[in-house]
Amino acid sequence: MDHVLRSGNGPTKWTYATGLSADVATGAYDFRDDEAGEVPSLLREASASGSVEDTTDMMRTLLRRWGGYDDADDRWRTFAANVAVMVPPTPVLDVLTELVAQSTEALKDELAIATYVADSVASTWAIDVHTHLFPPSHDALMLWGIDALLTYHYLVAEYLMTAPVAPETFLVRLH
Repeated sequence: MDHVLRSGNGPTKWTYATGLSADVATGAYDFRDDEAGEVPSLLREASASGSVEDTTDMMRTLLRRWGGYDDADDRWRTFAANVAVMVPPTPVLDVLTELVAQSTEALKDELAIATYVADSVASTWAIDVHTHLFPPSHDALMLWGIDALLTYHYLVAEYLMTAPVAPETFLVRLH
């Protein structure tokens, strides 16, 4: 991939966004922030110790910085603590190293590509909410299951091009 520079031991520098890169060999990474530059330093501090308390403190500092945070309000303190527990503290560069490893796998032949695509599709959740795919139990909202399919304008046009029924008769049957 173009965004990864390789050395003899594997990828070292990864461009993860326009103008931003991480060098997993040296531990340096670019991060956009406002003039204060507070977010990267907070991330480095939280990553250094890896403790839940440090991550909670970092969350509270960020919430204060963004405004609306009231340290006296228990809901905010609970939110910061919950985030710290839900997301185990992991050094940022460990996450980037894992992402580089995942995104730089070479797909050398058609079988490798087909396998990768099949695995990706099989592990991706998809929900189709086209109304014509709902069962009759959805009642009038979905008309009568597959019959509702014929009320879609593009399908009606396709149907009427070959149907043995005149459009006027077809419309009467729908009502």
